[in-house]
Amino acid sequence: MIRYVLVIAALAVVVLGQGEDKRCNERGMVYPDLNVCECAECFEGDTCEEEVQDCMVTATSGSPVFFAEYWIRRELNLSIPADYRLGYYDYVTYSPNASASIPGIGHLLAPAIRELHTLYKNVQNPEEYHIVPASGCTALIAAASYARSKLMDDATVYAYGHAPYYNGYPQMTDLMPGRVTFSTSTDLDPKKVVEYNPYPANPTGELREPVYKDTEALVAFDSVYYWPSLLDIPAPLDEDLIFFSSSKFTGHAGSRFGWAMVKDGALAREMGHYVELTQQHVSVDVQYLAYTLIRDVIDRPYELFDTIRSQMITRWERVLQVFGLANDRFTVHSVPGGFYLFLECLSPEETDDCTSLFTNHGIMGIPGSTFGKSDAFTRHELVMHTATFEVYMTNLEAAVLS
Repeated sequence: MIRYVLVIAALAVVVLGQGEDKRCNERGMVYPDLNVCECAECFEGDTCEEEVQDCMVTATSGSPVFFAEYWIRRELNLSIPADYRLGYYDYVTYSPNASASIPGIGHLLAPAIRELHTLYKNVQNPEEYHIVPASGCTALIAAASYARSKLMDDATVYAYGHAPYYNGYPQMTDLMPGRVTFSTSTDLDPKKVVEYNPYPANPTGELREPVYKDTEALVAFDSVYYWPSLLDIPAPLDEDLIFFSSSKFTGHAGSRFGWAMVKDGALAREMGHYVELTQQHVSVDVQYLAYTLIRDVIDRPYELFDTIRSQMITRWERVLQVFGLANDRFTVHSVPGGFYLFLECLSPEETDDCTSLFTNHGIMGIPGSTFGKSDAFTRHELVMHTATFEVYMTNLEAAVLS
C-alpha cells in the first residue's frame, strides 16, 4: 500500500550556499514547496545575486532567521504521514507525573519538556509543574490574565509591565476590555495584579526582579530568552508561572508553539480553558515538530546553544565596536548577547525621534514609546539572516558616524 507523506516545509529547508548548491549565493533559502530561491531582505534575483541598492533593513520583529544556518546541518526525520492524527482533539494540560494518561503526541511531548528543563537547569523541579501548551507564548500572556480574572469571580485585573516592557503585554490585554487593564502603576492592589516580568527583559536583556515580588500578585516570568544560547543560566527558576516558546528556543517562530510551566492546578486549568476557547487545541503537527526538535536538543547537548551563542557574541562585538566610535551621542541599554539592541540618542536634536536617525540611514527600528519609554530610545533586532546583517552593519556605521 502506498502511503503519501506530508513534509513539514518549515523544517525541510535547504539553505542554498551551504552545500554543493550555490545558486542562492549564501543570501537566501529554498523550501520544498516553491523550490526557488527566496532571497533574504536586501537581495533579489533568481539566485539572490543582486544586492538591493539603498535597502531599508527591517530590524523590528525579532524573527530569528539565522537559526536556519544551524538546522540545515541537522539530519532530522520530519516527515508526517498524511493520515497522522486527522481528528479533532480535546485540549488537555499536562499534569505533574501524569505522562501515562496524556493522550496522543502529548504522551511524548510532556516528559520531553520536563527532561529539557532538567538538562539545561532553567526550571527547578520541572516534574512538579503543570504544562499548558499553546500556539506561541503570546496566547499564554492573554491566558494568564484571563485565568486570574476567572479565579477572582470575573473581576477586572491589572496586567502590570515595568518600562521598558515587551509591547505584546498591552496589546494582548487590550483584547479583553473590562476583564483586563494594562497598567504601569506600582500602587495597585496586588490581589488584582498579574505582573509580566520578562526574564531576561525584552528589550534590555537584564535579569530584573519583579516589582510586585513577595505580594499576593500573580507574577508571570516570561522566560522565552532564558536559554544558554543567550546567557549563562545563573540558577533554575522556581516561580509560580513561567513562559517558554519555540521561537526563541530553537528559532522556529513560524510554527507557533509555546508552553507555560504552572505550579497551581486551578490556574493551569483556567489558562487551558482560555487556550481551548480561542484555539480549540494546539496543532498536532506543530506538537510533533516541537517534540522532534526538543528531542534533538536533548540528544545533542549544548550543540545548538553553543552555535547560537558564538554567533550572537560575534554580532554584539561588532555592534559595540561601531558605537564606540561615537559614545558621546549614544548609550546602549542592552546586555550584550541578546536578541535586541536598545539604545538611547543623547544629542538634543535627536532625542525626540531616535528611530528616525537610523531610518534615514536604512534601518527600520521600533520607537521607545512602544515599550513605555520616550522616543529618545529605539530598538533593533540582531537576529536577521547573516547576509542582511552585513547590510545592517554597513547602515549602522553610516548612521552612527553621520
